[in-house]
Parts: sequence; structure tokens; C-alpha cells
Amino acid sequence: MSKSHHTTWNDLKGKTKIEIQGMSKDPDSLLNNMVKKRRVKKTVKADRKANKARIKNEL
Repeated sequence: MSKSHHTTWNDLKGKTKIEIQGMSKDPDSLLNNMVKKRRVKKTVKADRKANKARIKNEL
């Protein structure tokens, strides 16, 4: 991953449901940063898996 994400689910610990709902509307909130992080991680993992399979098939 080229970008560094320093937010964790523990950062959301102790937040109320109303606070989290308010975060969902704010594009720069911790919650939206976590969503971006999850998307990046998912694509990176898929790319690595595809690359590994491609290299294995070439041999």
C-alpha cells in the first residue's frame, strides 16, 4: 500500500450511535477514512493474489 492509514477501529471505540451517524455525513471523518482504508486493502490484496497466480502460471 502506498498510502499510510493510521486510523483503527479502536479510534471509534466509545462513540455513541448518534456520533457515528454524524460521522457518516462528514467526508473527512474517521469513519470515512476507515472505509477508504478498507477499499484500498481489499484491492491491494486482490492485486497481490492475482499477481501471485500469474507468476505461478508463468513458471
